[in-house]
Amino acid sequence: MPSRIAGRLLTGPLAFLAGGTFALLLRIELFSRGKTIIDAETYNRFFTLHGAIMVFLFIIPSVPAALGNFFLPIMIGAKDVAFPKINLLSFYIYIVGVCILLSSIIMGAVDTGWTFYTPYSLQTSNSVISMTLGVFVLGFSSILTGLNFLVTVHTMRAPGVTWTRMPLFVWGMYATSLIQVLATPVLAITLLIVAAAVAGAGARLSRPATLPRPGRITTYVLLTVWVVVIFAFLSVLSVLTQQAQQAHPGRVRATGPGPIAPVTYTAVVVTFVVIIALGRAYDWPARLGGAAIGALAAPMIFEFPFDFIVLTRISPISTAHLVLFFVPLFLIEIITLTLLAASPMVRLRRSTFFCFASILVVFAIWALYGFGYPNTSLFYSLNVVSKLLAFATALTLFLPQRASAAAAPPAETNVPHAASGPA
Repeated sequence: MPSRIAGRLLTGPLAFLAGGTFALLLRIELFSRGKTIIDAETYNRFFTLHGAIMVFLFIIPSVPAALGNFFLPIMIGAKDVAFPKINLLSFYIYIVGVCILLSSIIMGAVDTGWTFYTPYSLQTSNSVISMTLGVFVLGFSSILTGLNFLVTVHTMRAPGVTWTRMPLFVWGMYATSLIQVLATPVLAITLLIVAAAVAGAGARLSRPATLPRPGRITTYVLLTVWVVVIFAFLSVLSVLTQQAQQAHPGRVRATGPGPIAPVTYTAVVVTFVVIIALGRAYDWPARLGGAAIGALAAPMIFEFPFDFIVLTRISPISTAHLVLFFVPLFLIEIITLTLLAASPMVRLRRSTFFCFASILVVFAIWALYGFGYPNTSLFYSLNVVSKLLAFATALTLFLPQRASAAAAPPAETNVPHAASGPA
């Protein structure tokens, strides 16, 4: 028997035993009125641990994975699943998730219920974040297992095992795999996968890469379009505000800058000054132009993924107004980032990719807890951290080159040698 199947068959009963033990303690406590063996706070913790262990460690990963790995290939006439190594990887990821959950129990048991519903899960001082992180890691294991089973059923059925002749267990595993792929936090996991791809692309970058600089005419056109789109965005914003005030008189009013604004303004000024200090090898027009472009583009490195991922999901306006609002906004952000190539100081580096990948990781954590802005300390912290990482990403574009990298190898010249010997 392969080790991955043996491991699944072993960890499943252990998780069931642990969850059943908590259930038994809960039933003993409910045997009589008042306190029997545990107090109310401990009861809530045991209730949470019973549900989390049974759902996330036994029902979702262990039962389909253990039984599916063993019976599904036999029932469709295959020797093994489509991707045995990915299947083994999913088991290792499952073990990592179990370790994170166990460490959460040691750090302080959660008493929010196994669903971790807000707002209590955001206000309690217990280890909700680490527990949710463990569930998030277990989601990777479920997705890999589900994709493996889907590919196995589609591509490895024996001749004669058609869709109408498949056993009911295979159909059940097929439906379970679809649910596992669709029901897990797909957006958060997708953001982590994109972050890993960005970090991998940065690791392959051997030396700083210079962006292709646009010509003078192209730069003027971009600046003109940029100004026009800004006016269009402000006009749309004004119309939407007036419509909202007419639809809800007295409830919609102009508000000041949000709690993140001081962080943004401070970071813009610091970025402008730091870029000027880093550009000592360039003349003052290039330094001032690069600092201006960098200070404008730095918040856009945060705003573009934020507006695309977060704001489009929490905005209460209608679809038509959503399009009118976000199309000019995205154009402003894209053009601002494109203008970075106009500065001779800008170069792509490994640190640029790594910083941007870190932003996506923060957004993945943000997606895991449900997007909010910035109504709790958690969402405020995630917003501030991701925005500071965006400014760090912009600063990596303006880092000075090392002397060894900046020095170009001497060009070889073919100099005719004088013929030796007597003239």
